[in-house]
Amino acid sequence: MSCVRRIEFIFLFSLTVNWAVVSQTPPDSIDVYLDDVVVTATRNAVKKSDVVVPIEIITREHIEQIGVSRLNEILQEMTGLITVPSFGGVEGVQLQGMEADYTLILIDGQPVFGRRSGVIDLSRFMIQNIERIEIIKGASSALYGSEALAGVINIITKKPDNKPGISGNAAYRIASFGTHDLSAGVSGTHGKHDASVFVNYFKSDGFNLSESEVFNTVEPFGNITTQLRYGYRHSDKSRVRIDYRLFEQRQQYKLLNSAVEKIFEGTSTLSDQNIALIAEHTFSNRSFLVFDAYATHSWAEELLPEFGDPMFERNVYNQWFLRPEVRYVLRVKNALVTNGAGLTSEVLNRSLFGEPAYLRSEYIFQQLEWYTGRFSLVAGYRYDHHHQFRSQFSPKLGINYRFSDRFTVKSSMGYGYKAPDLRQLYFDFTLPAVGYSVFGYNVVERRLKELQQAGQILAIRHSDFGDPLRPESSVNSNLSFHYTHKAFSTDINFFGNLIRDLIDVRAVATKVNGQNVFTYLNVDRVYTAGLEWNGSYIISPEWRVQAGYQLLYTGDLEVIGQLREGKFFARNPESLQTIRLSTGDYHGLFNRSRHMANAKIQYTPADHTQLFIRIFYRSPFGLFDTNQNEILDRYDTFSKPVWLVNLSVNHSLTKNIQLQYGALNLFNYIDPVFLTNQPGRQLFTKLQFQL
Repeated sequence: MSCVRRIEFIFLFSLTVNWAVVSQTPPDSIDVYLDDVVVTATRNAVKKSDVVVPIEIITREHIEQIGVSRLNEILQEMTGLITVPSFGGVEGVQLQGMEADYTLILIDGQPVFGRRSGVIDLSRFMIQNIERIEIIKGASSALYGSEALAGVINIITKKPDNKPGISGNAAYRIASFGTHDLSAGVSGTHGKHDASVFVNYFKSDGFNLSESEVFNTVEPFGNITTQLRYGYRHSDKSRVRIDYRLFEQRQQYKLLNSAVEKIFEGTSTLSDQNIALIAEHTFSNRSFLVFDAYATHSWAEELLPEFGDPMFERNVYNQWFLRPEVRYVLRVKNALVTNGAGLTSEVLNRSLFGEPAYLRSEYIFQQLEWYTGRFSLVAGYRYDHHHQFRSQFSPKLGINYRFSDRFTVKSSMGYGYKAPDLRQLYFDFTLPAVGYSVFGYNVVERRLKELQQAGQILAIRHSDFGDPLRPESSVNSNLSFHYTHKAFSTDINFFGNLIRDLIDVRAVATKVNGQNVFTYLNVDRVYTAGLEWNGSYIISPEWRVQAGYQLLYTGDLEVIGQLREGKFFARNPESLQTIRLSTGDYHGLFNRSRHMANAKIQYTPADHTQLFIRIFYRSPFGLFDTNQNEILDRYDTFSKPVWLVNLSVNHSLTKNIQLQYGALNLFNYIDPVFLTNQPGRQLFTKLQFQL
């Protein structure tokens, strides 16, 4: 019997056992939690005070108070989160010091696609229709599979009110850099039916941080987001919901052709649409079943005209993804048992692939949640059977103990992984003007043989491609303490992540023209560790203060070992002497700050007016190896300390009309080298209507 069939047998057997246990449990012995607010931590509704993993919730009230338009702008105001620019102008987020492509982004529990260089661009998500945002920090692959290596950000959108009738809202925001943000939504409930429609239009002229540059830092663009939702409640026990979302972007696209010394201008278009069908049936107050079918299509095109051929450069990205899943949840006294299974199918066809690429996997997962008055325990696992690379088993365990109404301790440990993406497996690219090539792991062996037969290879450095490319994996641990007393609340979380089999680009051959052939290999082991602290104090009904801090240590374990052996050197920029580096000279991973802090002051002088000031600090960080020793050390070039101040003022003109104005980056901090996602001071005004 194969490993997969053994696990399937265990899974089906456990379903039978769980059903037998429930059938013997009297109905009055079951605790039903009616006041739960968190769904992302366990995929079931759970009180935040019972959650065993680090979690942060951004409420609708907070979203409206700060006056931003896009998801990246609100996430960068949270402790322990830092938004970072990536290749192609996209903007991702680091969690616990881990790369932006290790964070899984969800909308209403469904994964978001359309990654560029492995990163989901957070700036494309508008916040006007968001009810709340749940952020799980730490490995979450036991529930969500691949890409949840660092954590999960779940964007939960507004749902129709259960009350009969129609409601709506509209908002318009104008800001610096030619920014216009217009949105409108309407929802209604009638009998067993409910529906909602939301539309947003966002336009920006872009910005340029350096006038000497030929290209803008961000070119002008326009986005349209449409979201439709329909629900039908067949009975008190059965209901169905259909969600549809469409995102479209059009942006200017420029390319410098050095051969003819001319800049060509074209367009970059992006379309991302997805649909989800969720059916729920409650068998009794002990058990319910959820069927979730999700499909998404991401399409992107970069097109440059002229140069003698109207299609002289056309890059296309066309991705399809399908995931059906079923979950069966049982309530047993103080426990919830979740059993789930599903499959994923993905196909990607893009200009830089020799042929369409496919990924497929099947998975099962189980989870036990145990809640008493003071103690919570969550344990579970997920098994992903992959067809293109090694299968993954992802366990997790977490506990939460409430010593008193004031003091709580929780600890969790979990395994996370990130499967190689199709780019890392099937990329097929050669830059003719320079001569180097980049091949995905699954095609590099064949392409090397073809180049060898063509007489283009001078030397091969790495030729063993027999074993599949391994997924990147991480072991994550957290230890948290929470204390609250009257108007004061504080919590601190100690975290650690050990990432193995990091996938990196390495040269595997040298061409006769002196250029290299690159591919993706498992090479490094890195770690991130530190602490996060948050505190809040309500001074009076008018004044409230909040503060947060993150201390972060990162590093490559192989580099640390070589530093101990004295294998790294650097030139002192002052004395110009070459010196041997020690571990104390090593700063860690690129684009990480040792210290980050924030302070927030909220003042409400009258019933209809509110002032909100936020101050943010980020210690120096390095992006580049400026002394050519391939690591980030004290003699490299670092950014200056970053200080940002955001301000918003809110007025309730009437019961249904709110006026807001303020500034992001009030003191106009600009760094065109190290902070390319910060355009400078942004003044804004927003008017919102509740219908």
